[in-house]
This record gives sequence, structure tokens and C-alpha cells, in this order.
Amino acid sequence: MAIILFGGSFDPVHNGHLAMARAALDFLPSARLVMIPAACSPFKMGGSMASEQHRLAMCRLAVGDEPRITVSDIELSMEKPSYTVRTVERLQLETADDYYFLCGADSFLSLDRWKEYQKLLSMVSFLVANRDGAADDALQAQKRWVEQNGGTAYLLPMPRVDVSSTQVRQDATEQSHLLPPLVVRYIQENGLYKE
Repeated sequence: MAIILFGGSFDPVHNGHLAMARAALDFLPSARLVMIPAACSPFKMGGSMASEQHRLAMCRLAVGDEPRITVSDIELSMEKPSYTVRTVERLQLETADDYYFLCGADSFLSLDRWKEYQKLLSMVSFLVANRDGAADDALQAQKRWVEQNGGTAYLLPMPRVDVSSTQVRQDATEQSHLLPPLVVRYIQENGLYKE
């Protein structure tokens, strides 16, 4: 079975994340997707974030009863910071499925900064969602670089989605239209993202 791993801070999870997940599942119709909130991203250390449990709960609310998407807390119990290569290693001990890793163009373009990226290239195929409007020539160049280093990458066709977690955190009330309704209610009930 093909499993798409979708890691991220999800601080908070928003409609752009869900659009990426749907695009990946449209690309691999027989796959299932696992959303994995990072305990502590090495690229976002020191930043203010909602707690692990809040982010996990928001992901579960956003996914709802979608049969092909699950949410995993695997990284919350692992050593911090969260490294994708360690998560995939642990998952591969459990199953011999074909793994794909879904990421945005911004993350894909910085792949050479990821821990043990060369090892990771041999473990997963990358599905890249260009929701940030990155230049196509830069993505194509990065795709060639991945392939030259023994990896595989697919650029997902999807419409541009102008939303980021940073944007939502700045004013969750004003940006509520960018979030799943149950996530909006959770943020309000728990007083998250207030100055």
C-alpha cells in the first residue's frame, strides 16, 4: 500500500494544508494519508507554538471522518527536535509500505538542509505542492537535483492557495475563513493565538 506522510507544525492546520492533502490523494488514488504534527521542527525552534496536544487535536478536528486520512502522534513521543528521517525509519520498522512524503514548495526547495537528506531520498518519494507560488523553474531544478541524488519527486497539480499558518496566527479571528470551522471553534474555546 502507498502511504503519504504529511508532516508539519500545523500551527494551526488550515485549508491550504487540506488542499495539499486532497491533491496528493487525487494524485495517488489508492493511497492513504497520515498527517503527522511535528513535536518540534528543527526549522522553527524557539518560535511560539500551540502545545503539541492542541495541534494534534486541531488536526484531528480538521480531518474529521475522512476515511483516507488519519492523524498520527508518532513524533510527539520521539526525541526532539523532529527529524523526518527518524520518523520514516520508525515507520518502516512497522510496515513495508511504499512511502511518499508530502511537502510544500518552500520545504522542498530547502531539502538539502534536512537532516540526512540523502538517506531520506532513498526512503521516500516526494510529492510537492506548489501552494506558495514558487517559481516553476526553481522547482524543476530542485526536482532534477533530487533525481541526480537518487531520489524521486512529483510536482502535484493544484491551484494556488494563499494561506499560511503564520498569517492565521497573527489574527485568527480575521482569518477564520481560512480554517476548517471546527478548528476555528477549537481555537476560540481554548484561547489560542492571542497576543
